[in-house]
Amino acid sequence: MQAYLTDLSWESNLFVNVHMQSAKADPDAALRREASKLEPELGVTWTEPGMPPLEVEVTDLGQVDVSMLWTDPEPPPNSDAVTAPLIAFLRRLDPVPQHRSR
Repeated sequence: MQAYLTDLSWESNLFVNVHMQSAKADPDAALRREASKLEPELGVTWTEPGMPPLEVEVTDLGQVDVSMLWTDPEPPPNSDAVTAPLIAFLRRLDPVPQHRSR
């Protein structure tokens, strides 16, 4: 799955949520980021545990790339089993829908 910002005013919120989610998945990630303050951070990568696990990369431009590896010996029972973890992850990054009515 790939996603990107469509509203740059939300960029800082995205990165706050990205750092919170990566710290939840890998508590030592925040310590490594603090230790590497001498080098500019060009992006964040981490693995979201679960079934299926998600490999997440967010670039400094706000591009989100999520790869999912189905590790269950049985195939997914339906398309919802594949899309539900991705939708749940996006809702954690963007907890408030950015819908605008005009």
